[in-house]
Amino acid sequence: LGKEGGIFFVNNGITTTLSGTISGLGSLTTDGPGILVLGEPGTGTVDPYFGATILNEGTLTVNATVPNSSLKSSSGTTVSGTGAIGSLSAGGTVAPGNSIGTLKILHDFTVAPTATYNVEVTPKHAVSRLMIGGKANLAGVLHVKVLGGTREDVKNMRFMCLGAKKGRIGTFSTLLSDDRLKYKVIYLTKGVEVFVTSL
Repeated sequence: LGKEGGIFFVNNGITTTLSGTISGLGSLTTDGPGILVLGEPGTGTVDPYFGATILNEGTLTVNATVPNSSLKSSSGTTVSGTGAIGSLSAGGTVAPGNSIGTLKILHDFTVAPTATYNVEVTPKHAVSRLMIGGKANLAGVLHVKVLGGTREDVKNMRFMCLGAKKGRIGTFSTLLSDDRLKYKVIYLTKGVEVFVTSL
């Protein structure tokens, strides 16, 4: 990536995967309503590119480790995956994993009021989560969804959906769910947990 950076346009219904090494000091920008995947799960890094990663439209799935780049996503976009990114400033949806899974943010995570953090949980105590090496600056919507089993199966379960090594600032402004379960959000000094309180 040169100084001008690179732009990837992915059409609707199309998934494009970038694997191997991406180098340079320029930025990587994603446009178009399709899905751009950085690396396959467990394939290692796609560094050393040091520019910003900019998601203007569509979905960016981070399955590799991109330690030197800061990711900024716009409203209406989705960030997912099981890899790691340097930092994340989210304006759209953040959905860790490829369904259930963990996405790592090596430095800070900032959530805009327009953003939604999607959390999936299962009766087997699996949970999609963010693990953050820096601070978590929270706002926006927390959206919880149960996968598999019945509502009774997750009653009284507690799930850690976000961990922030250097601390949490703020809270989510809204809690949404796709079912009739009742949830309590527990804000910790260095994280967030979701407790299924009743049916």
